[in-house]
Amino acid sequence: MRGLPEFRRELKAVDKAFGKELRQVHLKVARLVADRAKAAAPARARKAIRARATQRSASIEMVNNPADALGILWGMRRRSGWYGARRYRQSSGRQFRPWVGNQWDPGETGGQPYYVGPAINASVDEVVELFGDGIEKLAARAFPD
Repeated sequence: MRGLPEFRRELKAVDKAFGKELRQVHLKVARLVADRAKAAAPARARKAIRARATQRSASIEMVNNPADALGILWGMRRRSGWYGARRYRQSSGRQFRPWVGNQWDPGETGGQPYYVGPAINASVDEVVELFGDGIEKLAARAFPD
């Protein structure tokens, strides 16, 4: 969104509490996307998806808890753990799907994480609406003129 840093700065100039309310708008957006991503993820990897928000941004965090969650969601280039032992090098089996990379932007189809990528991409339009509504309400309260 163009002008968001300036808007955020002006909100804080009016009242510091508006910065906290902007974080709540971001958190609402992040929770919406995180819930959809969790619903699309396999049961084993659901705990690894978390909603995060600051006054500057909303994001989804994917952590390695349980230990194989990132391999399930993003894939892997090599084997790990006991399957990484030398005796399994010639095995044609794979522990995880191929690694998709780490340069994915929501809304794009190239390099999206397994399972959750399509769910996040399907949420983009609703996220824009939800974020726009939150910003409009906040602006109306901060700048009533």
